[in-house]
Amino acid sequence: MRAKMLERWIALLKRLGVNEITAQETYHMLVYYYMQPHRHYHTLTHISSGLKEFDDIKGLAANPDELELAWYLHDAIYETWAEDNEHQSAGLARFYITKMMHLPLSTTGIRVYHLILSTHHRYDPNVLFSDTRLMVDIDLHELGKPTAEFDINSTNIRREYWWMPEQEYRHKGIDFLEHFLKRTDIYLTPYFRDKYEIQARLNLKAEIEKLQAATL
Repeated sequence: MRAKMLERWIALLKRLGVNEITAQETYHMLVYYYMQPHRHYHTLTHISSGLKEFDDIKGLAANPDELELAWYLHDAIYETWAEDNEHQSAGLARFYITKMMHLPLSTTGIRVYHLILSTHHRYDPNVLFSDTRLMVDIDLHELGKPTAEFDINSTNIRREYWWMPEQEYRHKGIDFLEHFLKRTDIYLTPYFRDKYEIQARLNLKAEIEKLQAATL
């Protein structure tokens, strides 16, 4: 998987005007973040899964290369006890883009920055532009996976929060999942809505029921 991702990363950066040596250097730096030992869900597997979804919808994107770049970088910083991971990842992306890749902040850098910030999932969907909606839906695509796969992901997320007391984790988990269920639509684009909405709602309801039962 890593060899294919490296090849793909190099091809992406070349399209953006970055030389191969810099592309290789930045990829290996990026891998360092995603392979940190405290990660069990927010790993290269999560990135790879999202890239498969991206391949299916890139024709819908106004700036597909920037959307793909944002996807690679969006979880580079991930600490479960922090509340600003998205801002930290967006800041790291800005550093990569302007200082290492020497791409313009005024276009690529700004768009990638805001794409990454959107994965905080606390926003008014009505103000998001089209590529941001795609970014959000790619980030949520695994909510709509088959039940067995969803359950594995839930277990891996819990492993990332190993330090949090069980009751606190369950209460916060319920609040987080209910946030999505309360939406008129979990997914913001017709493609992802048609593909994942029904299963995602089933998965979320089942997970909430598990968490609620355990808190009694």
